[in-house]
Amino acid sequence: FAAGIAQLVFCSGWRAGLLVLLALALVSEWMLVGTVIGCAIGTVLGRLCARGNLHAWYNGMDGFNPAILGIIGAGAFAAFSTDLGWIIAAMVFVVGVDQVIRSSAVRVGFFPMSAPSMTVAVILSLLLAPDGSWWWPAVEVSRNNALLLAAAVCILAAMALEDRRAAGWTAVWSLVGFGLTLILASSQVG
Repeated sequence: FAAGIAQLVFCSGWRAGLLVLLALALVSEWMLVGTVIGCAIGTVLGRLCARGNLHAWYNGMDGFNPAILGIIGAGAFAAFSTDLGWIIAAMVFVVGVDQVIRSSAVRVGFFPMSAPSMTVAVILSLLLAPDGSWWWPAVEVSRNNALLLAAAVCILAAMALEDRRAAGWTAVWSLVGFGLTLILASSQVG
């Protein structure tokens, strides 16, 4: 299960998954809850549908897309107070669809990660969002810079558990992006 959470930052170890959970808890409890529910559904359905490919299951591949969808579902719940039962039922449905799409993608040689996730995200959006709306502005995310920095450190630590070089480059490019944001923000003020 924790390996599926770790896949959100392209890692596969359970320790990395625990650090990602901590980062999510620091940023938004809704993101944390949605990630846990989505990844749990994906992990269980992935195990039931493994068809002999337990290597991908142990590495958390069945938790990646459902965790993303869980975040989206949690956003719908937070924004619209939608019945949680409907959200979980929709999650089970779209994760089942995701399983079919991913297994088909693998058979024809396509990379099975993002395209199925985006496909089922659209399906979930159509099932849960009112016409023409988007729910993320209503989701509360931490505005505490210290908590956001701590979350970023947790993500970098999770990455460093598996590949220190990748974590280093992520830190460098994050700092570049932060610097560019500060430059652009200061030019807008003046």
